[in-house]
Amino acid sequence: MVQSSRPSSYLSVISCGKSPDSWPIEVGWGFAAGEIRTMLLKPAGSWSLAAWNKGCEADHKIGLETLLQEGKPALDACLILNAALGQSDVYAGAPETDSLWLYKLYKAAGVEPNFRLHPMADANLQGLHRAEDVVVRLREEAGVAQTA
Repeated sequence: MVQSSRPSSYLSVISCGKSPDSWPIEVGWGFAAGEIRTMLLKPAGSWSLAAWNKGCEADHKIGLETLLQEGKPALDACLILNAALGQSDVYAGAPETDSLWLYKLYKAAGVEPNFRLHPMADANLQGLHRAEDVVVRLREEAGVAQTA
């Protein structure tokens, strides 16, 4: 079987700010030949609501009330990600920050990720504010056509 050199799965995590106390609010992931999914994240009890940044709220158009009402708890979110991504190699445009937010999410859940995060070299992600948009751009950067 011939392996493709193109990445097959992509991930992006959006946070509530850029401070060390910030935490993830949305994760998006997708596959080269499949749909793109996003998930809002409910703040974990160990995350400080004081880290909430109104500027980021305006950029991402996601309010704290929306996260509290519609977000997935950390454990549910991690189990969904592990089931969706399996033990695959996952690519991100900002792996340093995405891995920090994933670490906080998985630590709050008390589980480990199944997948491995890798950098997507030269991904131009400036001006993108939603996880789904970042995943779409990562797919475009890898030369993968939209299927949906």
